[in-house]
Amino acid sequence: MSSEAATPSPLDALRSGLRGSVYTRTDAEFADAVAAWSAEAVAGSTSQYVGVCLGAHDVRLCLQFAQESKLSVSVFGGGHSLAGKSLKGDFVISLRRINNVIVDPAIKTAWVGGGATWGDVDLECNQHGLACPGGAVSHTGVGGLTLGGGYDPACSRFRGMVIDSLLEVEIVLHNGDILRASATQNQELFWAVRGAGSAFGVVTGFKFQLFDVPKTCFGGPLAFPVDRYREILTFVHGELWRKLPDEITAYLGAFDTPAGRVVAVCLWCSHEATLPQARKVAETLRAKKPILDLCGDVPFPVLHTFFNPSFPYGKQSYYAKSTGIHINDMDAVLMDGLEARAKSMPPGSFLLVEHWGGKARPSTGCYSVAPDSSLVVLGMCAYNTDEEKVKQVEYAREVNMFVRGHTKKPVSCYMNFNEADGLLSEWFGKSELDKLRQLKTKWDPNNVFRFGAL
Repeated sequence: MSSEAATPSPLDALRSGLRGSVYTRTDAEFADAVAAWSAEAVAGSTSQYVGVCLGAHDVRLCLQFAQESKLSVSVFGGGHSLAGKSLKGDFVISLRRINNVIVDPAIKTAWVGGGATWGDVDLECNQHGLACPGGAVSHTGVGGLTLGGGYDPACSRFRGMVIDSLLEVEIVLHNGDILRASATQNQELFWAVRGAGSAFGVVTGFKFQLFDVPKTCFGGPLAFPVDRYREILTFVHGELWRKLPDEITAYLGAFDTPAGRVVAVCLWCSHEATLPQARKVAETLRAKKPILDLCGDVPFPVLHTFFNPSFPYGKQSYYAKSTGIHINDMDAVLMDGLEARAKSMPPGSFLLVEHWGGKARPSTGCYSVAPDSSLVVLGMCAYNTDEEKVKQVEYAREVNMFVRGHTKKPVSCYMNFNEADGLLSEWFGKSELDKLRQLKTKWDPNNVFRFGAL
């Protein structure tokens, strides 16, 4: 009888080396490990393994196993990928449990784990009267939003995009190397991750510069019957979008509620000196007699929860949205078209006009936005059946094509609002894209991170 121990299988070896866990599709824990915001992303996933990592070393071991086993790799952070890219790989590297947030109030910075959500960040930072630009929905993952540029309606117009507050990342490369990238080390990699980071490695940690916020901020939606869409759009366009200071943001959205279809104006203000003006804007809107008024004084973290009820995590069956297209202004034809589409959209759809401008265009990194862009138009949908999906996706894409016809060329789009792979030339300028392709060859020569931006 041989005394030699049997050689463990590669999977057993991986399990013994991880601080976290690895599950196969047949394991009972698999479904919970890949539970995501979009149920369609989960239903369409063919992933066979998920490695639930507790740190960069775990990520390194998972990458090694996947490549030696000839498995494609995708990275799961907050699970908010609309196109389901975080679940497209044969092997899913989950960062969900790397969700620590460590705040240093003395120098106003935060180290944030790659699997944290913006709700996690807001909770910890708010204890010190600090904040960072984040997501419009609190359960959005830090990683996906940041690596795609990161627009925050609560403060990006005067604080910049999320990547403008990014100081440093910890990233695991395809070969298992664990690096830090910042303005002083691995600078070209740091440039690339600020806008296309998902294509270069697994970012397991982010260091952000924070800023002071008042104890009380202001915001929330005021809604009107959709029959008044053109009236409200005309007011918001002429009196808010064209005149508001960068410290106040106003969105316009059409969607269905228990009270019927509405057109809502949502306000955000997190700048103390501008709060009185924001309250006056709300009073002006109240004079127009909204049928729903949820606008008022709130702490900063609540500014990132206004949309949570409309976009619940994993509860609505399916989601999709058209590309968010940047425009610099509106004319009567565009207003007429938006009004018609707000009134005729299929149930469950959304038509949003977002208020950008100001500093809501990256000053650092590779992501670029048209310099005169001040608004973003997008169609969105939440559907439960194949029949609903056909109607709503057709609607969202028709909105896309309509807006494109009224947009200066070249078209500029926001990567995080893209439903599929899209056109790289609409996310990056030509010089940025040429440089990114060169860096991709250098840092990920075998295209291990093929479900990223490039």
